[in-house]
Amino acid sequence: MSYSVNSQNTSPSVNELNSLVKEYNSLFFHTKSFADDVLVQPVSKNNGLLADIVSDTAITANNNFIVDRNTRITYSQTDFGLKWVSDATYNFSPGISETEDVFFRSRVSTGLDWVILGEGSMQRKKEAKRIFNQQFRRDSLQLNLQNNSFSLHNRQLLLQHIFDLHRLEILKKYQEIVQMQAAYQDKMHQAKLGSSADKISADNQSQAVSGMIDVYKNYLSQNIPDHLVKQYWNIPYVDAVLPDLSSINADNLLKEEEVLVQMQKDLISSKQKPGDKPSLRAKFRYNYYDNAEQTGRSFASVGASLSVPIRFGKDNQSLAYEMASYDNNLYAEKLKLKDRLIAQHKDFYLLKNKLFQLQNEISYVEALLKNETEVYQQQNKNFSPAKYIEYAGMLVQKKLAVLDVKEQLCEKYVVFHTLNGINNNEKINPSKENTDYSER
Repeated sequence: MSYSVNSQNTSPSVNELNSLVKEYNSLFFHTKSFADDVLVQPVSKNNGLLADIVSDTAITANNNFIVDRNTRITYSQTDFGLKWVSDATYNFSPGISETEDVFFRSRVSTGLDWVILGEGSMQRKKEAKRIFNQQFRRDSLQLNLQNNSFSLHNRQLLLQHIFDLHRLEILKKYQEIVQMQAAYQDKMHQAKLGSSADKISADNQSQAVSGMIDVYKNYLSQNIPDHLVKQYWNIPYVDAVLPDLSSINADNLLKEEEVLVQMQKDLISSKQKPGDKPSLRAKFRYNYYDNAEQTGRSFASVGASLSVPIRFGKDNQSLAYEMASYDNNLYAEKLKLKDRLIAQHKDFYLLKNKLFQLQNEISYVEALLKNETEVYQQQNKNFSPAKYIEYAGMLVQKKLAVLDVKEQLCEKYVVFHTLNGINNNEKINPSKENTDYSER
């Protein structure tokens, strides 16, 4: 008798069974709505978005210059190369040798020097100003090239941010389903109609989805403007293509670096030249002589001093070697970049093939969902919501895998065109990319 009472106490009532059936049906309809509205909804895509993200300067607004780019060298308007020079000379008495003829005991002169040519002259200062301006333009270009790495990083952050938002959009809605499923399995376990293994599996799935959501939310960038997210929101649906492999030519790479190398060579050449130029000074002096035997005398004088370097042959080997080293290093960098672009090109199309396979797998899972929907609509007794819910979970995983591959494709596309040096105003594959259509 006691066994009979215990059996009644542990068996679910008719109302509890009806409630579980109703909850299970609700879980099915919620999953079906999720699959119809989120997973297989047609999406409009614009293939020009990737070309835009490569050239959009709003993404790369980064000012990493240490010095003021508007700096200008200034000179005093009164500096004409004039110098005030004073000189004093005193003879030994008696002299060092007996043959010395002393004409004066001491001599003092003072006056002006005008540096016409050579160090300190107006011409040399103009040359120094020209060299400084060359250095400034070189350094500005060098900083711009350094900023290119920041620009590429910003583009990659924007892509990651947008793809993470798309993942969150799917996961947050899918979270509702796995939470409902976990709650349902808990009630089934309490009613002694489900196993503890099913309950643990549902709980683990719910925790896994919640954990993924937390990770993506925690690593969302806080510096991405909302208008950029809105502008590039549909970028995960872009069908990206790269130019033919034959278009990768080492001679067309690192054009800005070519300019930088030429500027550096010009600077080296300019700094080598001043030592080969003559120096000319004009002098005006007031002189005073003190002679022990006569009264001191003074007079004014003018003169000039010319210095001309004498070279026997020209030794330009070190300069030529240094110039050639710049060209050789640049060419080596071009070859390395070409190899990197070819590797990027290969990886890109391997990912395209992987994406094609994933899309085929998605089509298969969507067919399974469609088949279960038809079984349900026919009110077939073989219909099981569990199958539909399982297939929906499979579709979520496939959609997330597609987002992973597409993010890698977009990143490789942006890296390829950035390294390849596409001009900001140039259209990238306009015949292939500026089309709008829908995909499922």
